[in-house]
Amino acid sequence: MREILDQFTEFDTYARDMYRGMSEAARDARLREVFDQMSREESTHLGWWEDLVKAWERGLVPDVVNDTEALEAKLKALLAELRESTPEDLAVLTDDEMLQAATRLEFYMLDPVFSELIDLVGPGSSGKHRDAYQRHVDRLVSAIEEGYSPDPLASFLARVLREAWKQNQELSLHATRDPLTGLHNRRGLMSHFEQWTAWAERYARPVAVVLADIDDFK
Repeated sequence: MREILDQFTEFDTYARDMYRGMSEAARDARLREVFDQMSREESTHLGWWEDLVKAWERGLVPDVVNDTEALEAKLKALLAELRESTPEDLAVLTDDEMLQAATRLEFYMLDPVFSELIDLVGPGSSGKHRDAYQRHVDRLVSAIEEGYSPDPLASFLARVLREAWKQNQELSLHATRDPLTGLHNRRGLMSHFEQWTAWAERYARPVAVVLADIDDFK
């Protein structure tokens, strides 16, 4: 689990630095503003992972990854691919090429484990963090649609990125919640037991469980 958190920390450090460099190198003023904002947002995301690493070191983060080695290898390979495909001197890239690199970068966040790790950041804050990342993705998609040189394929791929993120969130909810009531099912409940007990210990707060038996509930 620690290795996975380190990988996400490394990814967001890379993303922050890349967007910062793009904000300095982009020719279009609007695009420079977009990359600057995305760099600042990546700094916020980086804070999420750094806080989780500190909590993990204190034994306060449950392990939500089933196959740690496979995911770690996948993330390492993807980060290596990104580094190889993006030159150190971002000034040599055109604005279109910068948008292409940004799109490749954001696709790594589509792994379902990202959503599960967001739930561990803090009690009651997962919705806020998901909304923040949705705005992050939408910002990039809008920049591609508005600033990319006329290319139907580029706009289509940008929309795929946006829709893939939304669908991943929906699938995550369907896997852990009852579709009729919206309440957590057994899988979601057991996962949240681990999270809430970890939060209770992390923040030195009490936690209680209430059981309700409802007769004739359909």
